[in-house]
Amino acid sequence: RGGLALARGLSKSRLSHLDLSWNSMGSNMDRGRECSSALSAALEVNMELLHASFSHNNFSTLDCESIAKGLRANHSLMGLHMEGDAVLDARGFLSTMESGAQDWDGGGSHVFTRILRPRVRGREAWNPVSNCWICEKWVECRFAWHHAESPPDPLDQDAPTLPAKPTDVYLMADFDKWEPQKMNANKDEPNEHECYRMVPPGPVHYYFMIDGQASYAANIETVDRGPLGYTHLASIKMGKGLPHPDLPALNTFDALESDQDISLQPRLVHAESPKRKPVTGPWRFESSVFYKYKQDTDALLDKAFEKDFAQTKIPTSGPLKKDPEEAERVREVLQRNYAVFKDVFKHYSAAFSSEVFNMAGNAFNEVLNVCEITEDVAKGCNRTEADMVFISSNMSGPKNQQLNPKRALCRFQFLELMTSLAITKFFRLPTDEEKRCASPSEAVERFVAECLSKGERDAGQEFRWNEFYNEEIDDLLKSKQTELNKVYSKFTGKENRPTEKPKTMSLGEWQKLLEGAGLMDGEIFGDRACRLCYVRSMQTSEDELTDDTAHRKLKMVEFYEAIARVAQHRMVNGDADHPLAPACGTFAGFIAEVISAMFKSITKPKAKAKKPDEEKGEGGGSRRGSKELAAL
Repeated sequence: RGGLALARGLSKSRLSHLDLSWNSMGSNMDRGRECSSALSAALEVNMELLHASFSHNNFSTLDCESIAKGLRANHSLMGLHMEGDAVLDARGFLSTMESGAQDWDGGGSHVFTRILRPRVRGREAWNPVSNCWICEKWVECRFAWHHAESPPDPLDQDAPTLPAKPTDVYLMADFDKWEPQKMNANKDEPNEHECYRMVPPGPVHYYFMIDGQASYAANIETVDRGPLGYTHLASIKMGKGLPHPDLPALNTFDALESDQDISLQPRLVHAESPKRKPVTGPWRFESSVFYKYKQDTDALLDKAFEKDFAQTKIPTSGPLKKDPEEAERVREVLQRNYAVFKDVFKHYSAAFSSEVFNMAGNAFNEVLNVCEITEDVAKGCNRTEADMVFISSNMSGPKNQQLNPKRALCRFQFLELMTSLAITKFFRLPTDEEKRCASPSEAVERFVAECLSKGERDAGQEFRWNEFYNEEIDDLLKSKQTELNKVYSKFTGKENRPTEKPKTMSLGEWQKLLEGAGLMDGEIFGDRACRLCYVRSMQTSEDELTDDTAHRKLKMVEFYEAIARVAQHRMVNGDADHPLAPACGTFAGFIAEVISAMFKSITKPKAKAKKPDEEKGEGGGSRRGSKELAAL
């Protein structure tokens, strides 16, 4: 049961090294093979584990076949030990041992006592036994076959000349037990086939099969066949099979052990070019530059709603005053749809209001028109009713001209105002009795579905997870960290107190940065886009009235997103012939161009301003005003 629990827990584990050797996980008591099945399922999905040992666990042939099946889908486990139960080949594939092989003495099957601190001393007296890339310090090597430089078998004078571009080229190597490894055509070199492999330290012997004909590369070091064939080679003595018997020589080289990060992925049928960063496991959001951004989770939205709702007069207004149960139902509806209220308020405040973080009258009118809230009737939800509710809602809350201005709504006031209009429109004063809702809570639910949902709002979480949060953009931002830090530090601190740290970027500083970088051209990107990119990048504040105006200042992690918002706007609305449009046309390319424009704006030399008495006219004399010339 303990082994089964460990195997199941491995599917969600973040361990990078794990030693479960000598634990009898394949006990005969496990008749249903649950432990090996759970271990197989875990290896199939776990992308965190880099090094593991499951040696000497009494796994049966069926157990090993099950584990091998799950392991085939895993390309991040770089080192694995299955001594005593199964055999691992040079590419990391697992195969069962021959019948009775599990009964051998396992004392010498693992040269290391534990996998967490592998050390190898006395290399000359040691041979690789586990095919573990990590413990045995395997190294990455490139094998290449050049068609023009490699001759046919020199001993066979009647052998036909090899074609200039063979169809099939295979690598045959001793570490693979002379099993064929297909080589791929080099896209950059038309006369070359190549493959990349991990090889154990020490002498490596190999040759090539060219369209079924054995050959070796004449331009690479070779070892000749002896009187008794190749039995004098150490790899042959280790029982690694035999090379082609008629081949007069093998290519060879000494591989030096290395502690460098492994870049090749294990268990690939065709070895790929390592034109990628070292494999340290799959990309993880937790290690990205985005990780510190406070996401709009249900928990955060619930906290923000509780703060806003507590500031409102909703429970004690209108028909809810004498019906606390209905007031609670209205509260539940509002909480369930809080994200819609928040996002609509955020968009229209930034897009149509000079207050940007509060909703002024013109932004409120835009919401009424777009959402089709008001009606052209004498009695009901008309503009007069809406204006009166606006004034009433604006008077609630603490007196703070900066956070709660007199002629613009806060977020909690907008929630209160929309709730009041919903009840008025669909419950209290409907013009058509057939459209009248049975309760205020039903009226609010209907108001959200039929009116408020028509309003424009930013799908922030979809943008982040579908477009912004990925390995390519994370790597880009990390590579540009020096430039980003310099830009950010230059345009922060204007609205911070002297003791306030870290410094943040105000909206004015953000606009000044974009103008200096030449990003605000008034056509593709103007004032409204500037404000929207800034506001949409801000994290949701739980309480906008007590967070010391933090929701009005851009932090570094928000600055990353604001840059991406600018890039997205230019990519969607821009001109392909614009100087700032990258040739690649990808989202990451646009982000890189925006960063480059920002950085250039702070590094370009400033022109020296000339003094009035230094300014010269076209003829070399001083430039003078018309009144002075008339006097002369």
